[in-house]
Amino acid sequence: MPAFEAVDPTLYFVNDLDGAAYWGEWSTQDVNFSSPDRNIGCGILGDDAAQPLLWGCAIATKDWTFPTDDPNDYCYNAQVPCGGGIEASGAELPDPRYRSDPGFPGAVVTGMPDAPIRVLEYGQSVTFNGVTCYSEETGITCEHAGSGHGFVISESRNDIR
Repeated sequence: MPAFEAVDPTLYFVNDLDGAAYWGEWSTQDVNFSSPDRNIGCGILGDDAAQPLLWGCAIATKDWTFPTDDPNDYCYNAQVPCGGGIEASGAELPDPRYRSDPGFPGAVVTGMPDAPIRVLEYGQSVTFNGVTCYSEETGITCEHAGSGHGFVISESRNDIR
């Protein structure tokens, strides 16, 4: 992996954004960011102690889908749209994201160029509560340090590991 500029995670807290009024009652000290093209929105929420750790990304425009044909497929027979992103709880293996999954500001603003959410620029990384996300022109990569689980998400691919 190329060298990335590590950025201060507190710069990505929603309550520190200039547009904090946009979020109403959402006041959090969790990391939320958007890709530079605003197509991907991500969040790293909680700490696994007082609040369960949730991390993942939503995507607005993509040219892939998760499989749904086999009963072993995560999105098989989903009652709500499935596969609009990838997320994980704690150190678990990430899964496709259901539309009804808990929201976070980074996911809410995908595809909204004027929404008040900070951008993780290409070549930067942010680490918060054991999860590191990297921004590249080819997509966003997030990894959990303890388990090694993670994912890559972009308009052209998704890779869960």
